[in-house]
Amino acid sequence: MRHAQTIFVAQAMVELTPEELDIMVVCAESHYDATCRKQAESGGIIYGFVQARLLQARPDSTIMVRCTTSDLDLLCKVLENFSASQFAAYLHDELARILHFLNQCYATTPAYS
Repeated sequence: MRHAQTIFVAQAMVELTPEELDIMVVCAESHYDATCRKQAESGGIIYGFVQARLLQARPDSTIMVRCTTSDLDLLCKVLENFSASQFAAYLHDELARILHFLNQCYATTPAYS
């Protein structure tokens, strides 16, 4: 066996409030796309965030979650359903900003060594 290469994956720690998680659940559950709807179900990323919040000592507080660019892209897709609220549009834009930042960092950092 030999070490062929090292691959770096861009990730961000994102702080989410209970209100932000709630709107993610609403958007996921009402989304036209089955993949997005599944994110609020067992095994989905949003479901996992909600479970992590419930396991905290204070479930009404914010949580820190680790998101890859793929996670952020999927969450943006879930939140494209702006009819849920203006807050969903704001949250979409904030996650898209973080995704753009990660993509910029990754584009300027060598991915392999």
